Amino acid sequence: MSTSNRDNSNGPVGYGRPPVERRFKPGQSGNPKGRPKNRKDVAGMLKDILERPIKIRGGSGVRNISMLQAILEVTANKAVAGDARALGFVMQVVEKLELFRKFEPPEDHQRRSAESRQKLERLIELKAEERMQAELLRREQEQQDLESR
Repeated sequence: MSTSNRDNSNGPVGYGRPPVERRFKPGQSGNPKGRPKNRKDVAGMLKDILERPIKIRGGSGVRNISMLQAILEVTANKAVAGDARALGFVMQVVEKLELFRKFEPPEDHQRRSAESRQKLERLIELKAEERMQAELLRREQEQQDLESR
């Protein structure tokens, strides 16, 4: 046997059993520094950059807006001025975010509403018919009970 696998005064040594002098002391972590705090991925860094306030000068003086808002304003102004790429970008964003569809009722909204209303009315009629049939059955039962006495 090798000396590393022998039972010595420090206990057995092997897979999953490091020498006593190299084991973690009670209360000591195996990762003393831990995971780094506030570490951001690329998306988080980009979000922070785009949310950063900047000052811009305009007709009404200086105003503070986010960098993203400034980018969107510049792009929209270029689109209005006739820049085809800017216009394409703005239209893609509008389509992707469905900005104008949110305010329009669905095309088949009235048709679906009418169908739903008809289904509900039919269900109410069925329930009324069931109640009437149940009432008739109850009366017939009462009649039979009276005749049998």
